[in-house]
Amino acid sequence: MIAQPNTPIQLADARAVIGELVELLRPACERIEIAGSVRRGKPEVHDAEAVIIPTPDLLPLTDTLIEYGKAKYALYGEKRTKRWGNNYRGLLFGGIKCELFMTNAESWGWQYWLRTGPGDANAYIMRWLGLSHVKAPVRFQGGYGWYSRNWRHNGKAWVAEDKQRLRIASEEDLFAVLGMPFIPPSERTEMMYRKLTNKRDYKWLDNYLPYFAVGAHQPHLIGQRNISHYFDGDDEGVVESEPDKRWRAERQYNAWLTDPYRGSWEAWKQRCGEFL
Repeated sequence: MIAQPNTPIQLADARAVIGELVELLRPACERIEIAGSVRRGKPEVHDAEAVIIPTPDLLPLTDTLIEYGKAKYALYGEKRTKRWGNNYRGLLFGGIKCELFMTNAESWGWQYWLRTGPGDANAYIMRWLGLSHVKAPVRFQGGYGWYSRNWRHNGKAWVAEDKQRLRIASEEDLFAVLGMPFIPPSERTEMMYRKLTNKRDYKWLDNYLPYFAVGAHQPHLIGQRNISHYFDGDDEGVVESEPDKRWRAERQYNAWLTDPYRGSWEAWKQRCGEFL
């Protein structure tokens, strides 16, 4: 099955192709997951995406796929240019355009959410964060999430002298720092986000300490009570992020989405979830 540019591809076909590519690349990845419209379960898709925490072997492996004809460069725009950098690569594999987005553990949840889409829903969240009355303590810049209670717009961008980088290790973390419940990929729409954010007094987290990136702590950003907990070794009341546990939960959910005989999520999790 070879898809022509902009030709819709049946979900099952796209899922099989990107699944094969993911398994080829997995030995060179700390983590790799299918994203995009395939993950959302859209009946017809135009391409496929994967988000990756790479090892040093990944880029040479993708070069080898091209060299030996297993894949081809994807070409973009009127000038038919390739996109083959260290953080993003586009290739044709199994006749489908597949895009690989590289990230790291601190930004995994943000990139996984971003690359899962859909684009219009993501764009709404970015616009909403920029509304002055929302008073959002979180911004996303340079591939990372950032926290401050003192954001200001300088005419070009949102800036804060005391901004703190966040560790967003899972999509659960991403939704948590946005003050939202976890939304399954198939339910992520602009309308869903509008319903969640259409509140006069939006409730943000009281404590962002568990999401501060290691080595980037700025104690003056948080209350003295939380500072004493963090620095005196007494972690009572401080909920630490559990990325491994959350990654496992995401892997279970992704496996459920791709199981044609899955049934309900709860029944599937009891039957199969323990093996992942």
